[in-house]
This record gives sequence, structure tokens and C-alpha cells, in this order.
Amino acid sequence: MTHSSPRTPLAGFSLMEVIISLGIFFALMAGIMQALISTRNFVGEDEIRNDQDLEALRIMREFAGDIGNSAWFLNPPSTNTNPNSPEPRLLTPTTYPNVGKGPAAVNRGTTDWGDQLDFVKLRLKNSTWLSPHEMRSDPVEKAKINLTQNAAAGMNEIFEAPTLTSLIANPDWRPGDDDSVAFVWPVFEAAVAPLTFQENFSFSTPGRSPRLYRYIVRAQPGTRNGRLVRQYSNGPGTNYAAIMELATQISSIGEVISPPPVVAGPNPWVDDIILTDQVKATNDPDYPELIGTPGIRFDTFLTDSSVTINEVRVRVILVRQGGVQTGGTRMIRTMQTAFAMRSVTFF
Repeated sequence: MTHSSPRTPLAGFSLMEVIISLGIFFALMAGIMQALISTRNFVGEDEIRNDQDLEALRIMREFAGDIGNSAWFLNPPSTNTNPNSPEPRLLTPTTYPNVGKGPAAVNRGTTDWGDQLDFVKLRLKNSTWLSPHEMRSDPVEKAKINLTQNAAAGMNEIFEAPTLTSLIANPDWRPGDDDSVAFVWPVFEAAVAPLTFQENFSFSTPGRSPRLYRYIVRAQPGTRNGRLVRQYSNGPGTNYAAIMELATQISSIGEVISPPPVVAGPNPWVDDIILTDQVKATNDPDYPELIGTPGIRFDTFLTDSSVTINEVRVRVILVRQGGVQTGGTRMIRTMQTAFAMRSVTFF
């Protein structure tokens, strides 16, 4: 009599089970990879947003230093006779700051990328420098007045006495003059010194006038972003349109350009610093809801009634091209604030 042992079932998976297992595995891996990619993109976008916030704050600090050291005047002539215009006026420092708006094809002095701001700055040091860079780089802070070497003078000697760096007396003032005649006037930054009262009061003396500044936005070839640049002219003369740009321009942040010597005529616009290379184009197709909105906008009480008389309001829209870490997504950031100028009245 023979006996048969029970048959042992074969160990392993069928082909169908293998296919199903692999499908589940790949689905899980795809989900994990997608989650990792999304997390990486989010982290990359967040880092760019933080960078843009820091960039905007740095730009605003530059504006604060410039605009805070400009001046507004009680009963300023610009209130009635010299309103803001596309071509900034070149009569006297009291007509500034001036805002230029509109497309370059229509209005001189502006660009399609944003508004333009022209301004002058109050003199804060005793020495004179040909360029703002030299002034910033000077390691010595000169004293405004040293009474240990120059004794105080009586009122009868006031026009010959040493004066403060930031003020100058009008030698043509006489007791009983109309209130429109200034007795003491603020001194503006210049490339030559000392300027007389009349030279400091206007831009009409060839080779001897206050330094004029402006902010412009310059298109960058091959990119969709604009470059925000601060420029200066050492003695613009009475014809604003005659001030040409120096052929040499700043090509990178941190670069310095030496200006030519001051001449008795329109001195060129010289690039001082690049504030940013990330200004949004006015008609950036990636942001259809902002078509027609400039990447940089300036306003004073003459361009927007909601701005007070001693303020300049600034709005900056920055756009940064995303890289691999953001999947190529372009990031946009907007910052707006207002800066108060120093108050100056007729003395």
C-alpha cells in the first residue's frame, strides 16, 4: 500500500501581484517627489520674498537719506508759479523736488519704466567734493563751526563773521525789506565752494551752482527689469534739456565713476549708484493686472493732493526672475512709504 505526501504550495507572487505592488510603489514615490518639489518651490519662493523685502528696505533707506536731507519751503514758489512738469524746472532750488511722469516718447526726462525725481540736498559738511562718492568716503567729519578758533561776532559784523555750514546770510538784505526777501538761506550741496548767496540761490551762474540730483529708471537690454539709478550734475546751468548723460555708465552695483571737472556750462549727468536692478517694467506681460503701472512712482502734493506739502511718497515694485528652486516662477513685491523733507522758511 502506498502513501502520498501532501503537496507543498509554491512560495512567491503571481505576475499580477507584482504589477500591482510596483504600481502602488511608483504612485507613492511620485507623491513623495511631488511633495518634495512643492516644498522646495515654496521654500525657494519664500527665500526670494525675504530677499525682496530686504532689497526694498535697503532702497527705502537710500531714499530716506536723500529726501530727508532735501528741503521744503514755507510758502514755496512752486505752489503757484512752478508746478511739477514733465521737464523738471531749473530756476532755483526752491522749485525742487520735482516729479516727472509719463512715457519718454511724450515727456522729456522720464522713461517708460517709471517716474523720475529731481532734487537738491542740503550741505552737511564743511569741505567740498567733486562727487558724492568722495563725500561719502571722506573719513573725517568736519566740524560745522569752531568757536575756539573763530570768536563769536557782534550783529554789526554778521556779514563778515564765520557762518554755519548749512546757512548763508543775504548781503543785500536791508531792514524793512519785504518778507519775500530772505535774510538767511540754507546752503545746498555743490562741487565748488564757497558759493555766494545768489549763486547758492539759483542755477544761473556758469560753473558755480548747487549740485542737482535725480532718480531715473534705465532699461536693461535682454531683461524685463529696469535699473533704478541715482545721478548728479555738478552745475546744470539754466537749460535742463542741455544736460547730457555721461557716456560712461555704471554697469554693476558697487562700481564708481569719476566725474569730469566742472565746466562753465551744463555739466553732464553722472551715475552715482545703482539702487536695484529689479524694477518692474510698466507693461510686463506676466502681470496683466498691472499693465500701465510703473515700477517706480514718486508723488508730492503737486501730483497727488493726498500727499502733504513736506512729503515725498515713494512706491517701488520689484520683480525677480525665479530659478530652478522656484520652478522659474517670477516673484513680485510692492513697498510704499512717504518721507518728510526738512522744513525751511524765509528768515
